[in-house]
Amino acid sequence: VVSAGGTSVIETPGGRWLRAYGTFPHPNVLGGYLTVILLLIIFQDTRHPENIRHRAGKTQETSNFKFLILKLRNWKLFRNSKLEIRNSEYVLRLTSYVLIFSGLVVSFSRSAWLVFAIGFILLFIFKKDKRRELGKLVFVFSVIALVWIGVFSPLFFSRIAGEERLEKKSFDDRSAYVLQSKEIIKENFWLGTGAGNYTKAVADKNPQKPIWQIQPVHNVFLLVWSELGAIGLVLLIAFLFLWAIGLFLTNKYLPLLIVPCLLFFVFDHWLWTSHFGLLFLFLILALILKKK
Repeated sequence: VVSAGGTSVIETPGGRWLRAYGTFPHPNVLGGYLTVILLLIIFQDTRHPENIRHRAGKTQETSNFKFLILKLRNWKLFRNSKLEIRNSEYVLRLTSYVLIFSGLVVSFSRSAWLVFAIGFILLFIFKKDKRRELGKLVFVFSVIALVWIGVFSPLFFSRIAGEERLEKKSFDDRSAYVLQSKEIIKENFWLGTGAGNYTKAVADKNPQKPIWQIQPVHNVFLLVWSELGAIGLVLLIAFLFLWAIGLFLTNKYLPLLIVPCLLFFVFDHWLWTSHFGLLFLFLILALILKKK
């Protein structure tokens, strides 16, 4: 039984279950991290011919999994057989997908589930010549999800249906945060409250609220508008727009990787408010902009 205040749990008639945190401060951060990483891996594994490097006139695959297997072979953990390397790469690839997707599933983060589904569907729609490989991944992910749902079906039904007390409270709290942000925006329309001052502004307006009930609005665009004003919001949108245009000119498929970040901007605030979130966001920006 979990009873510590502020702990993220799932409540069912059978008890309260702690959601997976990993090494992160909240399960939604774990789910978001795994979502972005998994989509990046899928994008890399289904890259188009223009993303394959050429050396000395020969085409060379740049699979992350194959690179690791070759390193292990050099360390004499594998023999030199090309067939063994190919089989080992397949096993490592499948194991990675199983572990990462399992972590995403048991984070019980609805926003992460939704963002991953949307990101994967976009890859399936636009990468027409890779639909066979993506179809195989659909089968793998479906089997993994069904196994976890079969083992913990009450927890999944509680999260999806949203009828339990804590699930309803979560929706109500998010709605209240949006209303709070609208009040702050109305009072500080152009310049905002100042970077990092949102929760202080909310606490000043609601002194009767316990400190653990003071949270940022779960929407980065509203949060930026509240803290940096309309000017800051316009600058953020302009930065994202110019970044997307630059990616499209480099590779027409790269803007697909922007979608997960933008969706997490809409559903949560951790990419903007946490130290890890900011580091992770700009790491992803750098990886996407990397040409090789």
